[in-house]
Amino acid sequence: MQDPRRSPIRGSLQNKLLRTLLGVVVLVGIGTLSVVSYWSARTSKSNLSDISGHIEAQLDAKGRGLVENHTLALKGMLQDNSFSDIELLITRTVDQDPDVLYGVVTDAQGQKLAFAARDIPRADARLKAPWQAIDLPEVLPATPQLTVRPVHARGEDVVEVAAPVLVDREVAGTLRYGISTKKMREALSVARARAHADLMLTLFSVCGLVAVVGAAGIALGRREASRIVRPLSALTVAARALARGDREVRVEIRSGDELELLGTTFDQMAADLATSYRSLEDLNQGLELKVEERTAALGSRNRDMRLVLDNVAQGLITIDAAGIIAKERSRVVEKWFGPVPDGISLPDYLEASESKFAGSLRMGLMQLADGELPGELCLQQLPDRLTVGGREYQLVYAAIGDDDPVRGVLVMIEDITEAQALQREERAQREVLRAVQHLTRDRAGFLGFIREVTRIFEQIRPEDDLVVSKRAIHTLKGNSSLFGLDLVAGLCHALEDEMEITEGPPSAAGIATLTRRWSDLMDALSPFLGQVQRDVVEVPRADVEALLVSLGTSTGIQEVRRVLQALTLEPVARPLERLAEQARGLAVRLGRGEIICAVEFDDTRLDAEAWAPFWSAMSHVVRNGVDHGLETPSEREAAGKGMPRLTFGASTRGHETAIVVSDDGRGIDWEALRAKARAAGLPGATREDLVNALLMDGITTRDHESDTSGRGVGMAAVKNAVQRLGGRLAVESTPGCGTRWTFAIPTSPTTRPKRPVSAHAEREMR
Repeated sequence: MQDPRRSPIRGSLQNKLLRTLLGVVVLVGIGTLSVVSYWSARTSKSNLSDISGHIEAQLDAKGRGLVENHTLALKGMLQDNSFSDIELLITRTVDQDPDVLYGVVTDAQGQKLAFAARDIPRADARLKAPWQAIDLPEVLPATPQLTVRPVHARGEDVVEVAAPVLVDREVAGTLRYGISTKKMREALSVARARAHADLMLTLFSVCGLVAVVGAAGIALGRREASRIVRPLSALTVAARALARGDREVRVEIRSGDELELLGTTFDQMAADLATSYRSLEDLNQGLELKVEERTAALGSRNRDMRLVLDNVAQGLITIDAAGIIAKERSRVVEKWFGPVPDGISLPDYLEASESKFAGSLRMGLMQLADGELPGELCLQQLPDRLTVGGREYQLVYAAIGDDDPVRGVLVMIEDITEAQALQREERAQREVLRAVQHLTRDRAGFLGFIREVTRIFEQIRPEDDLVVSKRAIHTLKGNSSLFGLDLVAGLCHALEDEMEITEGPPSAAGIATLTRRWSDLMDALSPFLGQVQRDVVEVPRADVEALLVSLGTSTGIQEVRRVLQALTLEPVARPLERLAEQARGLAVRLGRGEIICAVEFDDTRLDAEAWAPFWSAMSHVVRNGVDHGLETPSEREAAGKGMPRLTFGASTRGHETAIVVSDDGRGIDWEALRAKARAAGLPGATREDLVNALLMDGITTRDHESDTSGRGVGMAAVKNAVQRLGGRLAVESTPGCGTRWTFAIPTSPTTRPKRPVSAHAEREMR
């Protein structure tokens, strides 16, 4: 780089100022000349136009007066046929008026009666064709009125004035005079020469004035430029001396303007600089000692930082926006994932350990580097769980600094293998506790659930029908969730996600994991279950008392046998109350708040084993009623509704038992269902078509699936369970008012024994 103190000076400042002034003078002169020339030319043109117009007006007036007077005289001459007088009049007019070039009198047919032309002898005029002498046609048409027109005759421009000679109001002939424009042209030529002379005189005067003013300006500018440049030259010399190291240099400027202020400022700057140099020299005396002290302190701090990074249990890595790993990092990182090459990015470093995680991290860091989205949002979307060699790691990302886009990221990695195992153990223990609670509260119902799960597991095989597996897994998930078995429900949900992605049957590994979890749960419950497979009939005290009453009043053993046979069946109230309890718990988990569950039933008893698949599938109706049907508390308040209400009812009429589940929620969105049906290629014209579509696999009224519902499998499982019992189902729903499901199932004659208990009961629970 060139030293600015030795930069060559290209032209002095004084010469630059003079050149600038000269350029301004030249531009002003050119502009002035241009303006003066323009306006002088414009004025001359206007004057010439006025002169030409004035002369033309005079010629026009002269011709009109001459023609008008002579037509009156010619009127009598034509009446008397005095052609010699006519010719004498025309000839005398041409001879006496130098502006009249020719005169012609014609009859009504355009034939010549008299003709005279300047500079043409009369003898020649009588012998020659006169029209040729003045370049006029042989026959001139009659003119009905006075006209003035320009013509070209005898080699020059002529103004011809023609007027009719009227005799008894009829055109008897035409008089024409050609007026020469020679005087007009001469006058215009003189005026034009005079205007040109005036213009040139003006231009010469302006040029002289500009030259005088320019010379005076240049002389004055030279003097002022010298006065300005002299102090600047002194400042330049002083600045160069200061740059060479002469800190005592000063300038003396007494111009009384900004240059004097500039000189004073320079002197002050030089004095301050000298003071600073002296202070710097004083500081430099102890600089080496201070550098050694700071270096030692920094080395100690780096050793402390290295000691922390080498012994901390958490993996700490810093990366830039492109993902390149910095050199300073925790030693445990290399222990977990291997040596870190220099200049490698974090996704490339983790590629060998877990390629899928590395790919997601790479895409996230690319999005972060683009800067199109907020940096905080990009960091939240980066993958945070990594599994390598059977160990689980959690990653937390924090931006370094407050810049956006993010320039650097701190990555904190923690081994959570033991914590996850402990968490799973705690969840498993809580699951066992919930199962024990259900077993204590409703032993028969929970044992029935266990038997139904055993049946469901028989339907979950990789080689089985995909639809059957989906229904079985979805039903198992729903019932497990309602009983609080979250681990089992979560494994079922994972299997559903897997089947959704692969569009195939569940994997053997997933089924094995689910089966193993269920076996572990059964092993933990074995001390509480006892001999589950042993046939045990639980009879409430009220039923025993009713049986004793029947024995005291019965007339035959057949009646007693019928009553005892009925006691082996399950009262319909039990499964209904289970569904109500499951609905209340699900409403709390889904944020629907407290709900009212009404249970209406009679003395109907059902075969628990035969009806188990039905009650198991009814979990889908409960979950749809709570998740799909019931609004949130704020939505119900906005709609003017009170506390949500679900009703579970059962009654038997003849040989048919009706199970009814209703809610007062938002109802089925039939139009949305129609759109889903048409998208799936199903008919949707009638309400029956829509109900059939609702019961098909893969059809749901939800736009997004959740852990609870939205797969489009549950109601198909309900329909299948009802059909296996030989029953039928129906649905009534009004948007904004609620939905009512009715399931009619054929029953045996022993379903409703006659016993001395109330024929109807209703329980309302919150």
